[in-house]
Amino acid sequence: MRPEWETPPCEQPISMLIWASRIYIHHVVNQASVPEARLLNQLARSRMDTAYPSLAKLIDHVLVGSRVTIQLHQPQCPCMSQHEQAVIMALRSAQTGNVVASSACLHSVLQSSTVRCCEPLVRRIAMSLTFAEAALDADGVSGRSEKRRHSARNQPPLIH
Repeated sequence: MRPEWETPPCEQPISMLIWASRIYIHHVVNQASVPEARLLNQLARSRMDTAYPSLAKLIDHVLVGSRVTIQLHQPQCPCMSQHEQAVIMALRSAQTGNVVASSACLHSVLQSSTVRCCEPLVRRIAMSLTFAEAALDADGVSGRSEKRRHSARNQPPLIH
């Protein structure tokens, strides 16, 4: 099995999104066909398979409409580039309903016309992310404590 298909170090929904995005981008950039069935199978492990269509469209828009050269890490890399962080912050802001902050994060990476196309996609992915995290919390898989869950509700999103 190729290294990028090893199980990601963490099955948390946000980690799976980052990993799947990197796999998708690496295949597109190398002009290889994207192995959608395998991506969907891996995303399903963290209940993020419903986000895949929007994620694929978002990535396609990012690759075409970026205002900067996008920095990208290898699929298994535990670090995130500033561009990956901007997209994650846009998702987290959309999760909390902060459309202005979400848009500002996208503007740091994308052209204005591309941001308008990407905003609904970001909202759909954020909704899938919210449902996946809640489902994993309910199953006791997430590892987040009840205390942390309550204290994090009205806090700004964090990137670790």
